[in-house]
Amino acid sequence: MSVTSKQFVWLDWLRFSAAFVVLLTHARGIAFVEYGALSANDQNVFTMLWFAITRLGHEAVIVFFVLSGFLVGGKVAERVAAGSFAWRDYLIDRASRIMVPLVPAIALSVFAGFLIEEQSSAMQIFGNLFSLQGIFVSPLQINAPLWSLSYEVWFYILAGGIGAVAVGGGSKALAKIIVVFSLAVFLKLEAVYLFCWLLGALAYHHPLRRLSPTQTVLALVMTGAGVIGSQITSGTQFLDITNWLVPFVDDALAEFLLAAGIALLVRNLCTISEYSQTMSLFGRTGSWLASFSYTLYLVHYPILFSFKELGFARESQITLETLSYFGLLVVGCLLVSYGFYWLFERRTDTVRHWLRKHINSPQVNSATSYSQIQKT
Repeated sequence: MSVTSKQFVWLDWLRFSAAFVVLLTHARGIAFVEYGALSANDQNVFTMLWFAITRLGHEAVIVFFVLSGFLVGGKVAERVAAGSFAWRDYLIDRASRIMVPLVPAIALSVFAGFLIEEQSSAMQIFGNLFSLQGIFVSPLQINAPLWSLSYEVWFYILAGGIGAVAVGGGSKALAKIIVVFSLAVFLKLEAVYLFCWLLGALAYHHPLRRLSPTQTVLALVMTGAGVIGSQITSGTQFLDITNWLVPFVDDALAEFLLAAGIALLVRNLCTISEYSQTMSLFGRTGSWLASFSYTLYLVHYPILFSFKELGFARESQITLETLSYFGLLVVGCLLVSYGFYWLFERRTDTVRHWLRKHINSPQVNSATSYSQIQKT
């Protein structure tokens, strides 16, 4: 199976939507107090629903993990099966993809830390730069979402090591060491997220020829059940029912169920490849939004805290004025994030070609390169 540009329409929208939900979650936490601290008049079913929607950031990260497994893990396995996996090209593509936006994001985080007097140690900065957070150091306080990036990087390292072992060659012994070390890392990290990633890879290798309404409904039910389970186990200040549900709901199980539902949904979305001229505009818009979703994820948190220093305070009332401030916060974050994308992430292909030239790596066909297949 090979994912085409038309099939990317739906995956692009899914990817941006996940990043946008993470942004909304953190922006609402910056702009408003907790639900229980709202004024009595503002505690109603509509506000409760809005607060529930804007606390789905963690679930959105699970979507990223599944998409990464689908687009990277699935492609690695496909190339290994075809005997065409090239570890050097894979390394260049993954390293450039991660580091080109990450370095300026770390620099922005350090700068924002100075603004709010939340300075990080040199060891913590170094550890986050090389995705060691959660293993040897903690995520930067001013950029807490970086916790998930270490998972992504170690997913890639593990997949690359397995691919190198499978194709053999002079580096096979080193590749085996990398695989063992990567697996050991997940003894320190949460192993359930590795299984979520593997579900995405598995979905890639069991494609559907056409959309299955039954499986789509099943995917939505599983996703909904996973979200509800994850929300219940995370607790809430206005509806705490975790104590009596703990024996019946496990957070890891809920996350795995959510990942299974998303993997099944992605599998069905990739059967839709024909669309009208109107949908063509929809597709181009999704591709544009998805193009800076990685940068948005990396920089939105320090940007939000920087805006907070400009005078944004947590509100305890839901009014047109406070909602307008919230909207300005979100739009401002999107605009600054896109500016960072234009300055840095947009140059990823240039850096990648430079690395290939100087490392003397054979050029991969652009139609099937990892950089074309994986954009998360």
